[in-house]
Amino acid sequence: GFALVQTYIDAPSLESLIQEGRKFSENELVELADKILSILDYLHRQNPIIIHRDIKPSNILLTNRSGNSIGEVYLVDFGCVQISTSKEYGTFSVVGTYGYIPPEQFGGQAVPASDLYSLGMTIIYLATGLHPADLFQVNGQYKVEISQLSKRLQKWLEKMIKSSLDQRFSSAQVAQVSLISNNGCLSNYPDLK
Repeated sequence: GFALVQTYIDAPSLESLIQEGRKFSENELVELADKILSILDYLHRQNPIIIHRDIKPSNILLTNRSGNSIGEVYLVDFGCVQISTSKEYGTFSVVGTYGYIPPEQFGGQAVPASDLYSLGMTIIYLATGLHPADLFQVNGQYKVEISQLSKRLQKWLEKMIKSSLDQRFSSAQVAQVSLISNNGCLSNYPDLK
């Protein structure tokens, strides 16, 4: 069976921090993405696989910031979670928050890479302060042109939010390896081309 255990965490959400005027540096965004990817990797490795399906700024909490560290990161609100037992990891209900929901969820399907799309849109929101619905699109694909971010991080974000599943990172682990690789060269990882 599956049990959902909840506890109160006295910490602000990313959404409330942005509303208060908080800005995030590129290093903070990378650290945050790395920590969320670790959480997603854990969830996606469970048997059966757990897909969050509603990653957005209001469902990520930060606490205990110290020194150069962003602090502890919590992914909350597992009310939309999908437990998948099929080999295709497919689900058939539409849930999520507009702007953060990947295209396949509109079709009633969610896979581990769906959570990656939502995380990518969350990081873009934190970098720009713009809701995903207000971002520039070309042929249904968002363009990541954020002057305060390095080209490398922009390229990583573009891969996170590809409309097509086969062009997106295949797993949280693969996305994390690309994010934290020393040389930043996506071609070193076949899945990241």
